[in-house]
Amino acid sequence: MYLYWSKQIDSVLTCEVSYVEHKQTPVCEGANQGRHYTRTDSQNHVDFELSVFANPKGTCSLRFRTLKMVLVIPAQPATSNEERQAVLFSCFRDGSLLLDAKDGKKPARFYLKPSDLFPWDQFLPKLLVNWQLSDFKDIPKEFRPQKRIPEFVLEGILKEPLETQLKILATLRAQGYFPPLKARG
Repeated sequence: MYLYWSKQIDSVLTCEVSYVEHKQTPVCEGANQGRHYTRTDSQNHVDFELSVFANPKGTCSLRFRTLKMVLVIPAQPATSNEERQAVLFSCFRDGSLLLDAKDGKKPARFYLKPSDLFPWDQFLPKLLVNWQLSDFKDIPKEFRPQKRIPEFVLEGILKEPLETQLKILATLRAQGYFPPLKARG
């Protein structure tokens, strides 16, 4: 697997990372060793952290750590008419979703029906970051890749309208890239 990632982290650091199979060969230009960076999403939740360390060969080492995929769920009857912060815990064949709250409010777990509002526009970019960094621990099992997702999908999915993005996910599931959805029980 080859992954090239370039990101302007801040006004000082542009980070370029290359991964070849299991051998990491990162290159950072303008990096100050020991610096720590975070990237936030549109709701100011940190979606990953990056730490830069110098190594003896004169290049730098990078350590990525993705954080929980916390989403802001809009107020609606399923959330007791309150905005909630939660992570997607599970998805079901009937289209319902089980969420695990991270805001200290009760109930700690709640379901959304297919007709309820779910912030796919927040979820999909966070999912893509985790896929690209091969960090699947915070991804709901229903979205953990069973085989390598094609590069053109990773590069292009967020350029599409939301409805098309959801159709792409459904197509990937139908082609065996994700495990089949289970019945809600």
